Amino acid sequence: NDPGRYPNAEPECIDLRRVTASRALGETMLFKVRSAIKYRTDSPGCPAAKVGASLVTNPNSVHLCKGDIVGLVDIENGIQEGSCEVGEFTPYKRN
Repeated sequence: NDPGRYPNAEPECIDLRRVTASRALGETMLFKVRSAIKYRTDSPGCPAAKVGASLVTNPNSVHLCKGDIVGLVDIENGIQEGSCEVGEFTPYKRN
């Protein structure tokens, strides 16, 4: 858990238009919506979700939902290294 943040009710989807940052950490993906809220989703068995991978979503979609597929691209060489299914979102709000 992120110090100073606590979980709220889990939404099915997040609004991609409000995401200001995202990153992959092992099997965990984090999405920052605004300074006070972060969403965490876990994708067990996703070998491509490594530090240094950029998350790529469908450019025609404004929402990212549980079950959607996210591409993972190596930011150094721009090559897609795989894809992962999005799990349940857990929102964390700053106290």
